[in-house]
Amino acid sequence: MRESSTRKRKRSRRRRREYFVVGLIAFLFTAILMVLTMSLSKDVSAGEDRVQRIQAQIDEENARAEELEKEKTYMKSREFIEKIARERLGLVSPGETIIKPKE
Repeated sequence: MRESSTRKRKRSRRRRREYFVVGLIAFLFTAILMVLTMSLSKDVSAGEDRVQRIQAQIDEENARAEELEKEKTYMKSREFIEKIARERLGLVSPGETIIKPKE
């Protein structure tokens, strides 16, 4: 039993349509994946920028913490205490004489 030529043509057309539909679906799937990939890559780069800004802020705050620690150490020193006693309280060390200019 041989197929007639009309059946062969119909089957050939159907196959072409099927291939076309499969190709179209594959193309659409690929296009959607590309759009999603580009969107995700933008999100990733925005996240990286945010991480860099936050890291810069952390570095600034660490530097500030170091400065405050140095200041804290200085404020506990005898030199600082004497300076404040002289400036704010007007105290002098034993054996020291204060000479005030005439007004």
